[in-house]
Amino acid sequence: MRAVRRVDTALGRACGTLVVFCLAGWVSGQQLSMRHVSVKEGLAQSQVRAVTQDALGYLWVGTSGGVSRYDGRRFLIFTKEDGLTDDFVWSLAPTADGGVWVGTDRGGVARWDRNRLSHPLAERGLPVSRIRALAVDRGGDLWIGYREGLFRSDGSGCALLAPLAVDGLFTAPRSGEVAVLSAGGLWRVRGDRVEEITVRPAGETGRVAAAVFGDDDTLWVIDEDGRMWRRHLDGSVEAVPFTGGLPRARVLRVTRLGEIWVGTSQGLFSIEEGEVVHQPLRSGATDDVRVLFEDREGNLWVGTNGDGLYQAVRGAFRLLTAESGLPTPLVLNFAETPDGCIWMATLGAGVASWCDGQWGPRLTAANGLPSDRVICLTADGNNLWVGTSDGVARVDRDRRRIRVWRSGEGVSPNSVFAILRARDGAVWVATEDGVSRFRDDAWTTWASGAEIPGLHVMSLAEDSAGAVWMATYGGGVVRFSGTGFQTWTTRQGLPDDRVWCIRVDEQNRVWAGTDTGIWVHPIDGSGDFTVTTRGGLPSKSVWFLVEDLYHRIWAGTTRGVALVSPDGRVDRVYTDASGLSHIEAAQNAAFRDSHNRLWMGMISGVTVAEPDMLRTNMQPPTLVLENVLVNDRPLEGFQQLDAAADRPVPQFDLGPDENDLRFEFTALSFIWPERVKFRWQLVNHDRGWTAPGPESRAVYRRVPPGDYMFLLQAENCDGVWAPEPLKLAVRIHPPWYATVWFRLLILASVAVLSASVVGFRVLAERHRRQELERVVAERTADLARANQVISAQNIKLEEMVRTDPLTGLANRRALAEMLPEEIAHLQRVVRQVPATIEERCLAIVMLDLDHFKHVNDTHGHETGDILLERIAAALRSAVRGIDLVVRWGGEEILVVARDVKSRGLKGLVTKLMRTVADVTVPGRQGQPVRVTASLGFCFYPLGRADGVSREDWGRIVDLVDALLYVAKNTGRARACGLIRSDEPLSDVSEPDILRALMRDPRRTPQGLKFVEIDLPGPGADSGPAADPHAADRHGESGPA
Repeated sequence: MRAVRRVDTALGRACGTLVVFCLAGWVSGQQLSMRHVSVKEGLAQSQVRAVTQDALGYLWVGTSGGVSRYDGRRFLIFTKEDGLTDDFVWSLAPTADGGVWVGTDRGGVARWDRNRLSHPLAERGLPVSRIRALAVDRGGDLWIGYREGLFRSDGSGCALLAPLAVDGLFTAPRSGEVAVLSAGGLWRVRGDRVEEITVRPAGETGRVAAAVFGDDDTLWVIDEDGRMWRRHLDGSVEAVPFTGGLPRARVLRVTRLGEIWVGTSQGLFSIEEGEVVHQPLRSGATDDVRVLFEDREGNLWVGTNGDGLYQAVRGAFRLLTAESGLPTPLVLNFAETPDGCIWMATLGAGVASWCDGQWGPRLTAANGLPSDRVICLTADGNNLWVGTSDGVARVDRDRRRIRVWRSGEGVSPNSVFAILRARDGAVWVATEDGVSRFRDDAWTTWASGAEIPGLHVMSLAEDSAGAVWMATYGGGVVRFSGTGFQTWTTRQGLPDDRVWCIRVDEQNRVWAGTDTGIWVHPIDGSGDFTVTTRGGLPSKSVWFLVEDLYHRIWAGTTRGVALVSPDGRVDRVYTDASGLSHIEAAQNAAFRDSHNRLWMGMISGVTVAEPDMLRTNMQPPTLVLENVLVNDRPLEGFQQLDAAADRPVPQFDLGPDENDLRFEFTALSFIWPERVKFRWQLVNHDRGWTAPGPESRAVYRRVPPGDYMFLLQAENCDGVWAPEPLKLAVRIHPPWYATVWFRLLILASVAVLSASVVGFRVLAERHRRQELERVVAERTADLARANQVISAQNIKLEEMVRTDPLTGLANRRALAEMLPEEIAHLQRVVRQVPATIEERCLAIVMLDLDHFKHVNDTHGHETGDILLERIAAALRSAVRGIDLVVRWGGEEILVVARDVKSRGLKGLVTKLMRTVADVTVPGRQGQPVRVTASLGFCFYPLGRADGVSREDWGRIVDLVDALLYVAKNTGRARACGLIRSDEPLSDVSEPDILRALMRDPRRTPQGLKFVEIDLPGPGADSGPAADPHAADRHGESGPA
């Protein structure tokens, strides 16, 4: 019976009211991706007080535990041990020559000159108190703000300019004008005086909380009441209107793109389209923002009071996470209704929605859904179809009704993996046991394993002709034309039969995401192709596929989202480092809305991508050669080198023995620094540029004398190379005996001596030829003997590698080489001649000596070793020459016999048990010592369908081992195993047979029979039943 439930009150409330998550009047919604940089990554301390960027591009971070220099990959920390007089750093100011001024709490001002820290302003009459702010104007003068006043230093001295209690200093980027924040007011420096700046219209009052210059020198101000003003260059002032209250501002930043950011003690906020938006940093983080800084590439850096530094990853991605109100981290599907709401299937929180830039209504089990574990959904006009773990529901939003179908009511079973609304109005539902179609108020079901191959139907898509395409788990890709099914598997070129997602693009091509890449199938027959990790996919497993406006496919994998061009080229890979909410995608969780935005569900959170906003980082990285080591010692006279175009190429002269060189370098780019790559070349030594890679040092050993030029280049995350290579010239002088004058002297001496040597040349040449012939003959003979010895040793070594040293039996390595080949050969023979499956069989027997530890404990390990050696020798004699006996480990021995039938196998097992039991050795007191053995055995092949792969040969050994333990557990001195029955072998695939047998070896599939054989007594018959090959001699099996 169909379940139709009216939920007028609950559903009406959910569908008619927007649930907005607010915090003190501001909106918390889509957020930027934040990259956290903390002491774990190398930051000196977590309380960030100042951030700046020097002329080279290094990022400097002042903390309560020292100052850190950051290049995007690693930190260099400066504390008292490195020249600071106080580790508590309050302010930083860069200089035009690449240096940095450092203002401390009680230690005055220090200066970094690109090589070391110094204190040029010590004892210049400055106060001994906290330096509250630093600034460098266009003329290079340093401005120092104390509570005692504003000081200026021109390099020759320091002077008090104004007795203002300085709270902040700001420098205009274009004019270089310096503004001073003091006691809630703003002042500017004009020559040797300061004058107050009007920052509000007449009649407005209030104290300034924070201020900053914009990129065009416009002065932005926010007061303690949360009102914002903008002062233009002509002196006019206008209010900046916005809705929503702000906590008291600590810091203000207006980016070059015009974005307005406000840092407060209650978090980070932005003003977007006149609305205050809260930007969460991370779960559990402190929201006390003290610093906002924009670097040259446009990255926004957020310094906090106790949680380190954050980098806002800006661009085409926005996030929905738990911090911004997402009810659960995992979203599995999306749909859009005509009112513009995006509906999200969440695993555990029902259906959430995003409407008009904020959270909208929610649907849960309390509203009538069959379960809060929602897996998929689709829109049907203004209504929704919702697939859950406990059935499917149709949500009629207009009539406020939910109609539910569960197992037995048309949909079977309950778990629904995908829903498709076809063009003809039918609704298709993919479940764990097939697919169902709802049309004309009735369900039609096709079951997996019958009409549809595979175990589950995972995804659905429709082509332009109205055919429905299905992604199945284990059965490949299936197409339903309306009258029948057509299947594509690995036999037809599919990379893998496990297919997770499927999509038909706007060019009518089928894209299928499998466990081994993407399969692309043009329906017009123009030729299939695949996209794999070799072509740039970050991972083999593809979880979702979605097409953007430019016909590119966004492929979600377990290691990021790949952007694939229409011709199958991977253009770029996005990860959490580039702004995604997580590196791993969720299955089938991708959707393109009516605004061409892409909604992608990741393992944690939702990433919303706007392809139109994808930008290439055109800012090339700044190259810096940080250090040069010669023979593992710093190169004398070398100073940090950057690729300045107006600087002559530095050259260094090295001695003859100074020929081990190491160049250490970095490239300053903070947009995805992990993707920065380097290439280099040592001219006159290397043939060309090295292949680009992330390695940030170049090492050369034993460089010969000569003149060399080291060239270095780097590219940023988007492949933009630095325009000019960094250059360093090196000359390695030759030793005295390799100089030009010494060679000329030698040449002259040779000319003088040559005349006296001519007379003896013929005689000497004859003697030398004879001696050479004798030496050559001797060396040839020696070489032949040496080759013979080496060949014999190689043969012996190869045997040792494959042989157990104690027993002389083959070891696991020999088995690992032989058994996969034997299995593959047997599978080929059976495929070519199926009738031989009953004759061409492989028998695998594993023996384990019973109570062998008791022998070692009672008679000693030496007696145990002798007994093991004799048993091994006896077993080797008991089998044919074409069979293999392997010491599997400890007292376990494995026998692999070819071309054995059921009767022969039982005889072989009996003989092996008897052979072990007949071996005796003298014990510690001279008494005979013997042991019995427990055996497990089986045939291969186990079935007629797909066999195990070469790599899975160990699973057959595991089965024999399990059978051995059945024998152990039922009394020892016996054998348990599988032989052929009179029935034909099963058509179930061998991996499935193996899994079933591993669960219970006694429950055998068709064609196999479980048998138990006990050790016969001493007088047991040793005739044909005990001879493993007696059947062969009597013509009952094929030739060996």
